[in-house]
Amino acid sequence: MSYLILARKYRPGRFSDLTGQETTAKILQAAIEKNRVAHAYLFSGPRGTGKTTTARIFAKALNCREPRNSEPCNACSSCAEIDRSSSIDVLELDAASHTKVEETREAVIDTVAYSPVRDRNKVFIIDEVHMLSSHSFNALLKTLEEPPPRVVFILATTEFHKIPATISSRCQRFRFLPLTRAQIFSTLKRVAQAEKIPVPDDALSLLARAAQGSMRDALSLFDQAISHASREGGEGTDLALGTVEDVLGLVREDTLAEIANKIADKDAKGVLELAGRLQREGQDLSYFLRELREGFREMLIEKCGYRDPDDFDAGNAVKRDLPAGRFTLEELLRATQVLCKCADQMRWNDNPRLVLESFLVRLCQDTLSVEDVLSRLEEAGGAASPKVSPGTIASPAPVPVRPAPRTEPGEAEKPSGQTLPEPREKPKISGNAPGPFPNAWKGVLEAAQSSKPSLLPALQTAAPSWSEGKVELAFPKRFWLDSARRNQSFIEAELGRILDRKIGLEFKLSETPPASSGQSEPAGTAAADATEPEPSDESGTDGDDTVVVEPLSAVRESYDSEEVFEPLGSSPSALEDAVEDEGLKKFLTHFHGKVTRHSSQSG
Repeated sequence: MSYLILARKYRPGRFSDLTGQETTAKILQAAIEKNRVAHAYLFSGPRGTGKTTTARIFAKALNCREPRNSEPCNACSSCAEIDRSSSIDVLELDAASHTKVEETREAVIDTVAYSPVRDRNKVFIIDEVHMLSSHSFNALLKTLEEPPPRVVFILATTEFHKIPATISSRCQRFRFLPLTRAQIFSTLKRVAQAEKIPVPDDALSLLARAAQGSMRDALSLFDQAISHASREGGEGTDLALGTVEDVLGLVREDTLAEIANKIADKDAKGVLELAGRLQREGQDLSYFLRELREGFREMLIEKCGYRDPDDFDAGNAVKRDLPAGRFTLEELLRATQVLCKCADQMRWNDNPRLVLESFLVRLCQDTLSVEDVLSRLEEAGGAASPKVSPGTIASPAPVPVRPAPRTEPGEAEKPSGQTLPEPREKPKISGNAPGPFPNAWKGVLEAAQSSKPSLLPALQTAAPSWSEGKVELAFPKRFWLDSARRNQSFIEAELGRILDRKIGLEFKLSETPPASSGQSEPAGTAAADATEPEPSDESGTDGDDTVVVEPLSAVRESYDSEEVFEPLGSSPSALEDAVEDEGLKKFLTHFHGKVTRHSSQSG
């Protein structure tokens, strides 16, 4: 007789034998006892968690001739045939080999109409059902929703997100959770006792951790380790921890602790020597990285004073000798983040050793704590002219702050909390202007402050005049003129509303400096012009440069009016070099507007 692997030999045959899926087993047993068996079930979960096994046990319980408390007897002919996958009324289908709609119709739809031959129920177990094509799913909809009497569908899948909602809504879904290490450990220990193989707890613990929640993987690895131990020492040899490490291709526990200590010592040379030794020994670097990440995770949760319920090794089998006390919490957090980035890059890089070595060296570099950074910032900011040296942090350059707009004493504030800045001198209205025109222009400024704040600086620089039934607005700079022209309809509407007549607008550049026009520039701009020195002729520009930030609404209006903004033809100035600053670049990534450079030469 051929050898029967452990995963099949110790496959559960009753609901009580299932490990880690007790809730699902109780619900299915209760459905059988109370005769509330549905026509379709959907089992979803990771591999090796018992989906197909539970489906077989459920099929045996439905057709068993001598059930006991909704448990199959595993002795009658029906149970034996289901265990051998030779039952006529229990059909197991592999969806990967029946993806086409013709195959689905032949295997399921055309046979579902026939009554059970011998058993009470006809059961269809479709494994990896997500592999069916969309046409096969559509062909199965009607049959799955209203099958003939005594027909039960059990669908199993590892990728529930690929199941159409029209299919999952017609089934009762059961989620199969990954098994914990403690559950796998207890099962492996029971199997080892049944096979009469002496195995230390640390070896079983390592197998349970390597299985990653899959009982089938754990039994397969255990079977492989037994074969390897029998080859080396003969039948009945103890299964040691080193044998399991050789079978899994994992790094030994002492090596893992050694490299963790070298990282704590900031010994980059020693870390590279260990990585080279692992490469020469033929170790899988991806397995080593996974174990190293798991080791830092254990040190992290130990540092936080938390005991993982799944990490039963801490108080039961064996405890890793990892130097958690040599790392601070910040260092452990940084190490886990660095190792996770290393795993991402190793997956797609053609030289995984280079990636691993570079990230291990990064872990050996000295880092600054938050307290050190704050203290160095305070030291650098407190000095009059701090000297920047390697390892120190210089404070950022001070940003000149322009004074706030002037307000007259006793001036009432607006409801919004902002105060409309008054010019130093009231605007001089030239021409034969109507009496209420000055108050009308003040009303336009107030309307601009409330609804178009971006337009307010431009209107404050304007010198309004009345000429032949029209209002002329003279601006000292081209930029302010263009900004007001883009909002011409708004200005005309506000003037017409206040004066109760249709008003036309004309725009022009003033021939006199802004100070002589009687209208002051916006608050902050005049103060900056008074304090900032004029650029010399050697700089290549004769006027001042101003970075003007327009909000998104103004930019959109300029696009709607199809205006073209011509770039300045002058040579790059120091202000343009400042635009390359990283801080301003970061600001521009969050500001959805328009930033232009305006020179007085253009006006």
